[in-house]
This record gives sequence, C-alpha cells and structure tokens, in this order.
Amino acid sequence: MAWQPLLEGDLAARARDAVRAIAEDIPRVAPTDPGLPSGQAGLAVFYAYLSYADEGSEDVAQDYLVRAADAIADVPLPPALHGGFSGVAWAVEHLCASPDDPADLNGDIDSALLELMSSAPWPDTYDLIGGPVGIGVYALERSGRPLGRALLDAVVARVAEMAEPAADGLTILTPPGHLIPETRERYPDGQYNLGVAHGVPAVIGLFGSAPGDQARHLREGLTAWMRSIRHVGPDGSLYPYAIDRRDPQPNAGCRAAWCYGDPGIAVALLRGARAAGDAALEEMALEIGRTVAARPPATAGVVDAGLCHGSAGLLHIFNRLYQATGDEAFRAAAMHWAGDTLAQRLERSEGVAGYRSYRRDDSSPWVADATLLTGATGIALALLAATTDIEPRWDVTLLCDVPPR
Repeated sequence: MAWQPLLEGDLAARARDAVRAIAEDIPRVAPTDPGLPSGQAGLAVFYAYLSYADEGSEDVAQDYLVRAADAIADVPLPPALHGGFSGVAWAVEHLCASPDDPADLNGDIDSALLELMSSAPWPDTYDLIGGPVGIGVYALERSGRPLGRALLDAVVARVAEMAEPAADGLTILTPPGHLIPETRERYPDGQYNLGVAHGVPAVIGLFGSAPGDQARHLREGLTAWMRSIRHVGPDGSLYPYAIDRRDPQPNAGCRAAWCYGDPGIAVALLRGARAAGDAALEEMALEIGRTVAARPPATAGVVDAGLCHGSAGLLHIFNRLYQATGDEAFRAAAMHWAGDTLAQRLERSEGVAGYRSYRRDDSSPWVADATLLTGATGIALALLAATTDIEPRWDVTLLCDVPPR
C-alpha cells in the first residue's frame, strides 16, 4: 500500500497551518551551518518535501541546497552524516539524483569516503550521528552508483572490527575516550550504548540492508545481545540509555524518544528486519513497539516538540509503525503525540512559528531552533508526513524508513 495521511479534520488543518507558519518563519532564524541535522541541507530537505506537497517553491529548496553544497569546499567538515559532508552529499543525492541523468554530483565524495573507510582500525565512534553507521546511510543512497556497494562493504568491515563477544551474541563498546566529559565521568571504562543516535540499534537497522555474511553475522549477534539484556524498568521502559562496562546494572529507566529509548529501538529494528527479511527480528521489534505504545505518556519524559527527543519524533515513529503494520495501537499512539505536538505550539512569537526548543542551560532554557533534528524543521516534516500521501523517505537518516505495508 502507498503512504496515507494520518490526520483528518480539524487536527489536520491545525497541522497544515503549523507547517505553513514554520515555512514562513524559518528564514528569520535560518542557520548558516551547511549540515543536515542543524543547517542548510536540512532546510533544503524540508522545503523540497513542502514543494512535493504543492505547498512551497522548489527554488527555495535548491537555494539552501546550493549554499550547503558550496560550503563543503570552503568549510572544514568531518565526514559525518549528521553534521558533516556526507550529510550534505546525502541531501544532494536524495533531492537531485535521477537514474536517467548520467551526471554524478557526488563521485568525488564517494572516493574520499571510501579512502577514509578503507583505513583500519576506525579511530572514532561507530555511531549513526558521527561514525561509519551514518556513512553507511549515505552509501545506501548511493547504492546504484559504482562505489556505493564498495563503501557499504567498507562500513561493515570497520564496524565488525569494533564488535566483541558477549555472554549472548555480540556487542560494541563505546570507549571512554569517545564519550563527552560528563558521560565519561559516569562510565570511566566505557559503555555499551543503546540509543539509535549513538548505539547498537542503529547498526542492526542499517545492516539489514547490507549484503553478505559478515553483515548478517553482526546483525544476528547484536540482536541476540539486545534480546538478552532486555529488562523492564520502573517507568515501563525495556532498555536503558546505556550499560556500564565495569558495573552492568538492570534497566533503571529511560525516556521514550528516537535518540534514546524504546521507540527509536523499535523502528530501527523493524527497519533492519524488513530489509533483511528477518521474521524473528521483526517479531522482537513489534513487541518493543507495542509495549512502548501502551506506555503512559506521563512517563515518556517529553519536554519539547522536536524529532530527536520530543513529541514530533514520537508522532513520526508511531506513524511509521502504523503505516508499516496497520496496527491500531500504533495509530492511537501517533494520534496522541500529534495532538501533543500541536498543543506545544504557542500563539506568541517565541521560537519558530510558536515552537520552542529545550536547552539544558537553566539560565536560558528556551531557544528559537529552526533545525531538522531538534527544531522546527523536523517538527514540520513530521506534521507534513502526517497530513499528506507523500512517503517521508528523508527519515532514512534516522533509520526510520520502514516501507508502508
């Protein structure tokens, strides 16, 4: 089946009004960073999908995309998908590439990334945000190009070098040197990260699309480990933020979000399962998803509306799960979080079109955030997906792109 609008009636009208207001207000506070999650490449994705819905001009999207692409030559960027040059290149490929066009706008990017990924061992974190897993998402977008498969194979090889045996299956350590200072103080010997943004679930989600025995062995080993560590926390969550290498403890609780928590885990694992045709992994993913769909919203830890850890992220995940399965429990959860997302919009001019974004700095807790991952651009993309018949294929960058049933 094709993608279907989730919202109807007054809720749909309010959502479309919010999307239009965000589109109009973004230029006032548009970021100058070229990147995908927090810059102009992300804005290009939003305005392109807005134009697909006949709600905006494709020229605006192209303008932001050209600015982002031009910046690659002028601004030193890491190779990361989120915040680096592979994210900008992904946006160029996603929005501009055509199988009928022999021109290859990203050929040099492929060569540069393949050279980087061919160096062993990989010196940094493995994750989706800044590591090889994110580069693998770019490689998927390039799968029809000569170096796309080779780049994905190199990603699998680098991640395989980091995997280690566990009591059940395989896991991957995030060493203390790859943690931010405050996290390193808590995990001085490193951690086993369970968030999609920085941890093991993203590897499972990506490697469902990676061919070969090595990718399958890693996916199955990591799945076995995740199955073995599941533990119901006091808030009803199934998985914690991370597990301490030195002193493993049962799940003490975790918010419900994309970046960390059961919703992101469920959709990433379902993505990997569908891509690989893995029925056991699909059953596991759906069980996690149904458990978190039934979790009382008051325990979710939602304080803002962004994709990363807010209500729009939960709207989008549950909408994806509903479109992929037809399960009414997922539809009900998506509808709840759609209402919550719209309720967070203020009539005042704070934020972007009334949307504010949370910061941990108590002296200035709310900011005007126009970005994709944490701000109004991502909120608008989730609302757009909930009100149109256009499949939001941009969400492969979050490993949420489970096809509709």
